[in-house]
Order: sequence, then structure tokens, then C-alpha cells
Amino acid sequence: MKRKLMKVFSVIIATSIAIIGFGLMPVQKAEAATACDTTSGSFAICGSNAGSNVNASITITDPTYGRDYWTMYLQRYENGKWNTIGTRTGYIEWGSNSYRTFTNVAYKNAKTRINVKFYGDAAHTQFEFAVPTTSWIR
Repeated sequence: MKRKLMKVFSVIIATSIAIIGFGLMPVQKAEAATACDTTSGSFAICGSNAGSNVNASITITDPTYGRDYWTMYLQRYENGKWNTIGTRTGYIEWGSNSYRTFTNVAYKNAKTRINVKFYGDAAHTQFEFAVPTTSWIR
């Protein structure tokens, strides 16, 4: 009986130590969801969760000359299509990357992406090309 009782206590103590040990292990914070696209050749376009906001960036990866104008669309995949839930505009040139924040973006547990359309003029009438990021869940 004594031996059986010692075995039970040993199991209880070992289990307690394991539970306490796991409870004291440092917990790593989850990384913010981030999606980027670098297939355009000269630009890297990224979007990421930042609390209640979504941060977006367009950075130049290869030297370019002149100014490129853009419209950035924050999109959510709903009902079988990409719906635009926010827009930003701007331009980018060598030495001047673009960073924008979409504020108070609801979490819907849905695919989200940044889609950027580039234009050759400030009036955004000379469409050149579009680059979407891969999607992430927000």
C-alpha cells in the first residue's frame, strides 16, 4: 500500500511540476499578419494588421526615375468577390517610399489584401498596371 501511495504521489508531483513549468514558460506574442508582393519588379507592396488599423507600404526595390502615382485599395473578400473597404492615394519616387494607415478596420475573420493601381499622371487617368498583395486573414 505504501509503495502504491508513493507511486501516486510521484505522478501527482511530476504532473504538477509539468503544469507549473508550462505555465511559467514565456509566451511569444503572435506575429502581426503581413502580406507582401514583390513581383512588380521595382516595387514591394505590403499590408499588415496593427491593432485596429491596417498599415500599408509601397517601397522601391530597384532604382527608378520619375514619379509614379498610385491609388491603394484595402480590400476584403466577401460573398465571392473582393470589396474595397478603404482607399488612399499618393505618389512614389526614388528616395520617397509611401506609407499609409487604414484606421478602425473591423476584424471579420476574412481574407484581406492591398491592391495598388499605378498611373502615369497625377489625375490618375493613364493606368499603367495593378499589383495586389497576397491575402491575409483579418
